[in-house]
Amino acid sequence: MRPEKPIVFVVNYPLAYFAQRVGGDAIDVAFPVPDEFDPAYWSPDAEAIAAFQSAELIFLNGADYAKWTLRATLPTSRTIVTTCDVQDRIIEVADAVTHSHGPEGEHVHAALAPETWLDPQLAVEQARVIMEELEKLIPASSDSIAANFTALEADLRSLDEALESTFAESSGLWIASHSAFSYLGRRYSLELRIVHWEPNELPSDDHWHELEELVASRPASWMLWEDEPMQETCDRLRTLGVRVAVFRPAATRPKSGDYLTTMRKNLERLQAAVPTSP
Repeated sequence: MRPEKPIVFVVNYPLAYFAQRVGGDAIDVAFPVPDEFDPAYWSPDAEAIAAFQSAELIFLNGADYAKWTLRATLPTSRTIVTTCDVQDRIIEVADAVTHSHGPEGEHVHAALAPETWLDPQLAVEQARVIMEELEKLIPASSDSIAANFTALEADLRSLDEALESTFAESSGLWIASHSAFSYLGRRYSLELRIVHWEPNELPSDDHWHELEELVASRPASWMLWEDEPMQETCDRLRTLGVRVAVFRPAATRPKSGDYLTTMRKNLERLQAAVPTSP
């Protein structure tokens, strides 16, 4: 009788994608967060925590992502922080801001920016940790695991090169609606300002006043959003000479495609927003 595959639990979709790409058919990946919840702020019930506790491996993101993991009792020997080798590259957020994302209600953004995977170089290092742990877990599959990692690394580095080339075409101010984009700002040496705006809410008059002062002397500006902002917001940004670029972080499983297709669509939207020539 063929033994069951090891079950690996993860706390967000990027880790689910990396683990499945690296582990291939040798593992089953469980990402139990309901689609309507932001995995960073989801609170599992006792049954879901018990399922995590029974896993052969649990991959955490680190940077205080999924705060429930800081309170729950998880098996230390089987719980792996995928950013363990890049702790010095995790970005601190200057100001905590209260927001509401979906049915989990209001929350305060963490003092650390947890969306480390938005820097493809950090994503490679997270995937490398997954590879190393899976090789220990399933030594008989180490060759295929290593080959799978190499293929994933090539995809992520290709994405990194394309993003670097695209951002290099811009020479103005980048405004980010979320601290997650600080990883893009640092990786691609952007002049980046974070304003903490929500796509499904109209900015206040004070917010608009601050933005108007920010872009007043800028020849070109762009604004990164997690999702499509309201049309009224887009129209007003356009009058200020600010181009909108939607860059979905992909923390949750997309309705179609996968992590890589989501990132490539992000790239396409950036290429449309950024002029290809001066």
